[in-house]
Amino acid sequence: MSGPDKPPWPKIYVKGFAMDWEKIRKLLDVEDDNDPKVHQMVYLIMRNFVDREKHWICAARRLEDGADVGVISLGEGSVGEDLEELMRKDLPVPEYLVKMPSVLSGPDVFEFLEW
Repeated sequence: MSGPDKPPWPKIYVKGFAMDWEKIRKLLDVEDDNDPKVHQMVYLIMRNFVDREKHWICAARRLEDGADVGVISLGEGSVGEDLEELMRKDLPVPEYLVKMPSVLSGPDVFEFLEW
């Protein structure tokens, strides 16, 4: 059934790590998401630390509270339509992401929004 509340295509999900703005603000000792230091840190994470050939970056939505977040995927096999299957899927976590817990949260499954 489609209508104004339900799009005519299935939801897509992505498994990965969210760039956690709260952790980034805390690390930088700032209170506002719009502080240029926060945006610079997010940009540096995406530009300098993520192997974007293997681990794509996308806009997504957290399932528990609907907040929009930037997500670093776990690579091949980390995107799909079956939420339960993706949650159960054991995907390898790259070592460089394990080393960034101060600015990331996850791994978790998110609703994919756009690349």
